[in-house]
Amino acid sequence: MFYTVFLPDEDSMRKAGFGYRAKAPAIFCEHWKYQKEVSWYLRDRAAGEAFEIGRSVRSFPTASSMDGYARAMTDFLEWCDWVGCKWQKVEYQADLIDRYQVHMQSGAWAVRGVGLKPRTYNLRVDEACHFLRWAARKELRAKFTVTTHRTSLNLGGPSARGKSIEVESRTGRVRPDPISLRIPKTQEINRWRNYVQIRRGETMALMCDLIMATGIREQECAQWRTFTLPTDKSKRVSVDGYVTVKIEYGAKGTKRRNARDDTVGPPRNISVPTSLAERLHEYAGARRTKSRQVYVNAAKNPAERRKRQLEREDRLFLSEHDGRPISADTIYKAWAIMPEEYMPYLGWSPHLGRHYWACMALWNSFMEREALLAEGVVPTTDWITAGANSDMLLLVQPQLGHVDEKTTHAYLVWLGQMGRAYLGSKSRGNTDFTDWLEEPCSA
Repeated sequence: MFYTVFLPDEDSMRKAGFGYRAKAPAIFCEHWKYQKEVSWYLRDRAAGEAFEIGRSVRSFPTASSMDGYARAMTDFLEWCDWVGCKWQKVEYQADLIDRYQVHMQSGAWAVRGVGLKPRTYNLRVDEACHFLRWAARKELRAKFTVTTHRTSLNLGGPSARGKSIEVESRTGRVRPDPISLRIPKTQEINRWRNYVQIRRGETMALMCDLIMATGIREQECAQWRTFTLPTDKSKRVSVDGYVTVKIEYGAKGTKRRNARDDTVGPPRNISVPTSLAERLHEYAGARRTKSRQVYVNAAKNPAERRKRQLEREDRLFLSEHDGRPISADTIYKAWAIMPEEYMPYLGWSPHLGRHYWACMALWNSFMEREALLAEGVVPTTDWITAGANSDMLLLVQPQLGHVDEKTTHAYLVWLGQMGRAYLGSKSRGNTDFTDWLEEPCSA
C-alpha cells in the first residue's frame, strides 16, 4: 500500500492554537484513509513529547525535520505491507535489523534496486524504533525492546582536544562509509556555472556564486534578506577584502523570534568577498526591482495589482520568471539537475559546494603559510596538521556553523593528502595543483 505525507500550513495551524504541533505532518494511505496512530506520533514528535518521560529535549524539530520523520514513517509502513507484517507485531532484531535493514542494504527495498547508504537506513530504523517505543507506551502494541550498548563518542573539532562522552547506542547500527571528498577543477566549475547562468539566469548564477564563495547552506541563501548586507556602504564592516555580515535567516538549529518578529536560527557572522558584496549590492538595485515588477504586472486586475505593490518582500533573490522569492528547492534543482556532461561529477550539490568552500579555504591558507617559509625549509605532516587545526577552529567552523567530527576529519585528511602531494610535486619541479586535485580522498 502507498502512503502520502500531508504537510500543513504551519502559520495557519499556529494561529489556530496548535503551538509546536502546527508543523506536524499527517499520513494518509492510498485510499485517503487517515492513519491516526502514526499521525498522533508525529504530533507528539513535533511537540517534543514522543520520548520517555525524563528524557531532555534540546530543541523542537523544524518543519523540514518533521517532513523527514514523516517520510521515514511512510517508508516503514510501506515495508510492513510489503512483507505482510503489521507494525504492532514488529520486533527489533527479528524484523527491523534482520529484515528491514537487510532489505535496504541489499537493495531489495529500494526504488532503484541498489543498496542504500548506512546513513539512510540507520535513520529509518532509528525513526521506526522511536515510533514503536512510543506506541508501546501509549498501549497501542506490546512492549518494544531495543538492544543497546554503551560507547564513547568523541566530541570532535579542534577545540574539543580529544574529549569524549559515554552514550547509549543502538546495537545493529552500521558505521557510515567514510566521506569521500572530490574537489572539482576550475574548468569543471566554470562549465557547470556557465550552464546555470545560460539556462537558469543571472540571478541563479549569483546565488550559486554566493554559496561557493561563502559556504552558506542553500536555505540560508534562499532566505538572504535585502538588509543582510547593509545597503549603506559606510555601515559595512570590511577587513582585508571581505565584508562581515550576520546570518540567521534559514540558519540550521534552534529557532527563535528576532526583533522583527521573524523566525530565525542561531546567528553567526560570515565573511563575504568584497567583489561579491558589490555584485549583491548591484543586484539589489535595478535587477531585483525588474523581477519584482514582473510579479506586480502578473496581477489579474487593478485591485490585485495595488495589493501586490503594497506587499512587503524582504527576501533578496527573486525569480526572473515570476518575481516570487526563489526557494531552496529551486536552488537545488538549478544546481544539481542538468545534463551529465555539464556536471563536475555525478552527485554535485549545494551541500558539496560547502565542502568545496571549506577545502579551498584550508588550501589557500596552507599556501599562504607555505610561501612564508624560509628558502629550503620542507614542511612536515605535523606542520600541515597544526596549521589546518588552527584554520578549522578560527576560519572554517565560524563560517560554516556546525561542522561535525566526521566532516572535520575528512577536511583534515584531504588537506594532508593534497599538501603532501603538492610538496612532493614541487620538489620534482611541478607545482600544477590541478594535476592531482581531482582525485577523491576518503576519510
